[in-house]
Amino acid sequence: MSLSLRLAQAGVRCALLTKAKLASGSTAWAQGGIAAVLDPHDSTRSHVDDTLAAGAGLCHQDVVQMVVQNSTRAINWLTREGVAFDPDGTTGAGYHLAREGGHTHRRVAHVADSTGQALVQTLNGKVLDAEHLSILEGFIAIDLITRPVPGRDPADQRCLGLYALNAATGRVETIAADAVVLACGGASKAYLYT
Repeated sequence: MSLSLRLAQAGVRCALLTKAKLASGSTAWAQGGIAAVLDPHDSTRSHVDDTLAAGAGLCHQDVVQMVVQNSTRAINWLTREGVAFDPDGTTGAGYHLAREGGHTHRRVAHVADSTGQALVQTLNGKVLDAEHLSILEGFIAIDLITRPVPGRDPADQRCLGLYALNAATGRVETIAADAVVLACGGASKAYLYT
């Protein structure tokens, strides 16, 4: 949702597909917060190390590095969009920071105990008001539309859009796009017990 909002704000025409209602996902139930290096006594290296240790070998270090390096920027963007993270003038960060499992520093910015709900309410409102953004509720992506890139290995494919089931009509619709981003949520059943 945040990517589609940022693209629309930049003037890029885009569509946001969701299999149900826009606010129906599980994000609103998330209670904790968002971990970022916001305290001047914390460091990116420490956050990366904590994440890799907690991940017990399952994390891709380059992905962890990228996420951690961008987490402070994400918190600042969300704040500008209207998410009211709990303030605290004593940390040097401007936000109340919690220390949660796996972290050696206080780095979790939150909105009381309902951060997910605050994120959903704020971003939903922004998305609904955004120009250049079409919201398609009740659409389930079925397959990507691809073709080989001329002059390259046949395994190199270019994505041209997707086929999506319109749950209201039962019809499969073709949605052409210059770019497709799949944001599939929590990847339930990635492990036997989740």
